[in-house]
Amino acid sequence: MANLLYVDNSNVWIEGMHVAAFSNGLAPDVWSAVKNKICDQSWKLDFGKLFQFAGGNKTDVRKAALFGSRPPQNDSVWEAARRNGFEVITYDRNIANHEKKIDTDIVATMIEDSYEILKPGDEMTLVSGVW
Repeated sequence: MANLLYVDNSNVWIEGMHVAAFSNGLAPDVWSAVKNKICDQSWKLDFGKLFQFAGGNKTDVRKAALFGSRPPQNDSVWEAARRNGFEVITYDRNIANHEKKIDTDIVATMIEDSYEILKPGDEMTLVSGVW
């Protein structure tokens, strides 16, 4: 039995900042942080811990894919994700600086993988946000 792990980086990042805002006393509860767009900008995502929490042991993960928007060239976020076992799939933002294609690609990739690499007894894990 193996796990196939799919992560929407932007949703995890945004929701992580909301939870951190509550944890650090910037909001009375997580839902208030979400509704009022209160974020703890100092929150950091640990890709190794995310991989372990959502995917389990690396030997049990057949595929781990992280989807997100293309960062600036000098950004080291995606390299940190790769070092921690993720295949990184990025897309450019549109002219209005909105994220496009991410959700659709996650769904399409999961469907494709369910036919091509999923085996009986395997699990698929999707990590996303409340949106």
